[in-house]
Amino acid sequence: MPDSSAALDDGGVTGARRTGEEVTYVEFLRTLWPNMQDGGRRSALHPALVWTEIKSYIKGSLEACMAGGALCLDAYLELGRKRSSMTESQRREVSPSAKINFTVHPI
Repeated sequence: MPDSSAALDDGGVTGARRTGEEVTYVEFLRTLWPNMQDGGRRSALHPALVWTEIKSYIKGSLEACMAGGALCLDAYLELGRKRSSMTESQRREVSPSAKINFTVHPI
């Protein structure tokens, strides 16, 4: 399976991984998710949902590959409701979480 994402800067997230390092869901949950909480505010979104959005759309979609490895917020928001059932406000919450330095590893 081809690399499903390009490395991005850590977006200010402490504890981000090295460029291009593959991360499984379990690693995401243990090491990255706790650092993704917005200024200490706990996300109302379940980490599995955030992981799925990053893996399936932000970093793992055809559009992401064509964009150089990851969708920007505007491109992510433009995805149709048939692709992602999340609301725009939920997508805005997920998108900054994707700006960390890791490659998704298929489960």
